Amino acid sequence: MTVKADVVRNGDASNAGNGASSSDTENFLFLQCLHRMLPPSAKMTTATQIVPFAGSNGHLLQDMSEFAKVLN
Repeated sequence: MTVKADVVRNGDASNAGNGASSSDTENFLFLQCLHRMLPPSAKMTTATQIVPFAGSNGHLLQDMSEFAKVLN
């Protein structure tokens, strides 16, 4: 089983039509809950940009370790 999440500039409304909230990145950690519910053999991946997600302050995150714990 593979779960894929397509994240378009998480926390950034600079693209037309991209709804954004200062809570986007924090909310994206729902992956932690999903990871606990999936079988151990499941893989979770994301299609993201090459820079870190923006935090609630609009600045790029310095620590992406919480995401690394649940993504393959």
